[in-house]
Amino acid sequence: MLSWAREVTAGQEQQNSHKDLVELYCGNGNFTIALADNFRRVLATEISRTSVASANVNLEANGVTNAQIGRMSAEEFSQALKGEKAGRRVAEMGLDDYDFSTVLVDPPRAEFG
Repeated sequence: MLSWAREVTAGQEQQNSHKDLVELYCGNGNFTIALADNFRRVLATEISRTSVASANVNLEANGVTNAQIGRMSAEEFSQALKGEKAGRRVAEMGLDDYDFSTVLVDPPRAEFG
């Protein structure tokens, strides 16, 4: 899946090199790390504090410097993007500095027993 996502977004590399990716439900940053080279910047969001911490460790371990992880739900992010939500976490994201061309959504899946 990661290879496929890299290939699909790399096909638009010239176009995306000046554009940004927003990733919702980033978990520990697997897609974030795999796709960061194909975009100018990546803003990834995740609600779980543990996953955000893991994603930040993974970004550093993989030398990814053009990605930022924001602790925020997809709903909150949508509200922030529309200007309906403010606050410290929204301000830290600097949404006005992004030019999103691509959205990646990889929501958690329910486990079936």
